[in-house]
Amino acid sequence: MSAASELEKIAREVAVCTKCDLCRSRTNTVPGEGSPTARVMFIGEAPGFHEDQQGRPFVGQSGQLLNKLLSTVNLQREQVFIANVVKCHPPQNLDPTPAQMAACKPYLDRQIEAINPRLIITLGRFSMARYWPGQRISQIHGQVKQADGRLYLPMFHPAAALRDRDRTLPMFKADGFKIPALLEQAEEIARNEIWGYPVESKPDPEPARPLAVAEAPAIFIETAQVAPEIQLEPDITPNAPGQPAVPVTIQENAPGPEKVPVKVKRPARINPAVAEPSGESLPGMAALPGEIAPGLSLAEASEGRTRPKTPAVPGKPRRKRPAIPGEQLSMW
Repeated sequence: MSAASELEKIAREVAVCTKCDLCRSRTNTVPGEGSPTARVMFIGEAPGFHEDQQGRPFVGQSGQLLNKLLSTVNLQREQVFIANVVKCHPPQNLDPTPAQMAACKPYLDRQIEAINPRLIITLGRFSMARYWPGQRISQIHGQVKQADGRLYLPMFHPAAALRDRDRTLPMFKADGFKIPALLEQAEEIARNEIWGYPVESKPDPEPARPLAVAEAPAIFIETAQVAPEIQLEPDITPNAPGQPAVPVTIQENAPGPEKVPVKVKRPARINPAVAEPSGESLPGMAALPGEIAPGLSLAEASEGRTRPKTPAVPGKPRRKRPAIPGEQLSMW
């Protein structure tokens, strides 16, 4: 049987129902109305005076407030289903008794089963008690519950929001504005129930690589960790006045996050015995005739004081530095 046929059958049974004392004071039964394939179902408490006269739920001032909320969240009344815990109007707008709610409970259960809504919204404390027994609407309103493959949202009754426009009405609106997001979430839960696989969760993003000082934005440079200062230590004793500058080596006292080798181009060492650029010999260090330096003759220099060349490995080609386009290579 289709959902529409089941709802019509329930309405006919409610029209002739005599399970509780409300059948003696009612004018019309109010089984509920709306789409048989509604994704959202509202459950109120009991029909009021205007509902009893027309046989429709939420047609008085409470219904006007509910209609305004539906239009605000881009829903039409024809798209949802609206029902009540009891199907008949209690005289003098009294609260429904446990016996009256128990008599109508099978009708409401069958309506929920036939429609199978994605989101059920309870309006008031009596409909809330079906899913949150023993709780207070003032404490749990707006708190979503998931059960039976759908979501449940407890809200204040529109009549209570109209009676307390300063405090309850803003909370009623705030809870109602959650409906679009909850409906989207409920649809995802329904797809999971139908197809039987969990919703894929997005993996956590990988941690970002820490930026170097040069790459960090300007607003973060002040808090970036800068490598410790380096100190210069000479590798030989200082020269006498008038001699060329002494080459130095660079050493890092404190290890940084990552040591970058620093290449220092050393100037050619000058033998103190060799004449200065002015052409004059140093006092007491002049070379004798036939010597290229004090104590070193040309014959001795050619005999073995030069650095021997590394013998070539047989069968291994010598590596050559690739020429840069436009460069003129010179012999070494």
